[in-house]
Order: sequence, then structure tokens, then C-alpha cells
Amino acid sequence: LPHALRHWTQYMNVGEQLAAQYPANDQYRLERAYGHGNVATVLEAQGDLAGALAHNRVTMAIKKSRLDAHPGDPELHDEYAKTLNKVGWELQQLGDLAGALDHFEQEFAIRSSLASRDPENAILKQNVATSRSYIGGVQECLGRDDEAIAQRVTELDTEERLHASDPANVNWQRNLAITQMHLADLLRRQGDQRRAAQLLNDADALLADLLTKPSPRPGWKRDRAVVAIAIARLALRAGQNNRALRASADAIAMLDPALPNDAKSTRFLAEALIVRGEALAATHRIAESHAAWTRADEVIASIAKTRDPSILDIAARAKLLAGLDAQPFLQQLERIGYRHRDYVNLVTQRRSAAETE
Repeated sequence: LPHALRHWTQYMNVGEQLAAQYPANDQYRLERAYGHGNVATVLEAQGDLAGALAHNRVTMAIKKSRLDAHPGDPELHDEYAKTLNKVGWELQQLGDLAGALDHFEQEFAIRSSLASRDPENAILKQNVATSRSYIGGVQECLGRDDEAIAQRVTELDTEERLHASDPANVNWQRNLAITQMHLADLLRRQGDQRRAAQLLNDADALLADLLTKPSPRPGWKRDRAVVAIAIARLALRAGQNNRALRASADAIAMLDPALPNDAKSTRFLAEALIVRGEALAATHRIAESHAAWTRADEVIASIAKTRDPSILDIAARAKLLAGLDAQPFLQQLERIGYRHRDYVNLVTQRRSAAETE
């Protein structure tokens, strides 16, 4: 990566010089955008999201300028939408949820417009569905579950149609399963356990099928583990504690071998351990539940020096449940307006319990 960064920085600097020397040359403006975009990609891979964001903002400004000059060019709309998504994602990872939502909504407006011009184009339909997924994810972080459900329901309709049109397309099959899981988790919090269970069963079956394909992708196993976590949470809400124990154990077994190099699996392993601890507590196995929460805290600690709200959430929950000091994480999440319903519910329960002691 350091070698790649040096190479792309040199490329970017040449683009800057040419664009400054020949400001009317659109090709040089484009090379300048590519240079900043490539540097941003390397910085992101190195974990420097703030640095990547700065470069992607330059790329975004250049692409917006080119789009303003040629508003009828669909390729320029698509290119601008891609960079809006990158900037939105980086803002979300850095804890700017309002900024992330704004960029995702701008991207969605472009994606929807492009799809309306070519309603039979499956790729454009998938782009709209994916854009809805990003919006719904931030809305969940802000505690706006009703709005998130509306996004997920429409997203699910698109994903179902795409999968039905080409059942052999593994990407669409995976996307459908993930959308089913996201909607099921929202419906669990709304109390619609029957519909949530149906969606999770369907998602698990789709992912199980993918894992039988030749050369299955490593991420599919993690996806199935995340569905197992959602199944465990739903089982807990329904009072099916033994099923919650089985599902959480399945998730842990699928995630443990991926560590320690996979940050996403690290986060989800900690989440699986938290849910398992809750299931153990529900069956009055107090010492085992505390051990699960303590291990969750140890697992998430390796990636907790971050501004990513989804990781800070799990770090805070693990510490709260393990009886450790969660204040630094709670304060950070409070500052950015993080209001995920599961997180808020746990914090409220813990504070109420502390007040009655």
C-alpha cells in the first residue's frame, strides 16, 4: 500500500499540474479527479478515512462541475452518484450521520432518475435498491425505524423481482437475503414476529444454498452468521431461549475461524457473543452469560479505536452488560446523535436498573 500511495500521489500531482496549466481541457480535469479518487482508495485501505474523505470531496466537486456542464449525459450522472456514495459511506464511518444521509439521498435521487429513463434496465434497478439500503441503514442508526422500514420494503420488492428474473445470479440472491434480514430485524422491533421469522428463514435458506455453490465467497459464510444473530435476537423476544442459544452458537462457530484479520467478522462475533450472553442470562446461567459478555468486550476492543458508530455501539453494549465502564463510548454516540433502537433500549434498561439499586 505505501508503494501504491506514492505512485498514485505522483499521478495525482501530474493531474493537478496539467489541470492548472490547461483549465479548459476536460480530459485533464478528469485525470485530476481520477488521481484524487485513487489516492482516496489507498488511504481508505490504510484506515485513513478522514484523508480519503478529503480527496473524495475534491473528486466529487470535479464530477459535479463536469455534470453541470453536460447535464444530459447519463454517464456523468452515474459517476457523480458513485462518488456521492463514497463520501456518504466515509461520513457514516466517521460518525457524521446527518451528512451521510444527505449524500445517500442525493445519490438516490440520481439513481431513481436514471432508472426512470430506462425502466427495463436491471442494473439501474439494482442501483436504486442498493441506494435505498444505504439510506435505510443510516435511518436505523438515527432511530427512525418507520422510515427505514419503508425503504426496506420497497428495496425488498425490487430484490425479489431481480432474483426471480435471474435465479442463477448469485449477487442478486445474496442481496435478497441481506435485505430480508435487515427488514426482519426492523419488524422484530415493531413486534411483527411472524413476518420477521418468515423473512429470516427465507434469508437463511438463500445463503445456505449459496454456500453449496462451487467456490463460495468467504463473505457468504459471514452473511449467514449475521442472519443467525438476527434469528437469535428474534428467538429471545419470543421467549424461545434454547433456540436463541443454538442460533448464537451457530453464528459464533461461523465467525470464529475468520479472526483475527477480518474486522467485519470481529464486530459480528462480538455481537453474537452479546446475544448469546443474553440468552444464557434468560436461562439463569449467570456466570456463563457474564463470561460471554466479557469475551465480547475483549473481541471488540481490537477494533474499538474508531469513529464508526456500528462498532462503538457494540463496544458500549459489551461494556454495559459486562459491568464495565462504557461512558467514553456512550458519550461519543450521544454526541453524534446515534439512536439505534436496540442500543437505546439497552442503555435505558441499564440506567433504570442502576437508579433502583
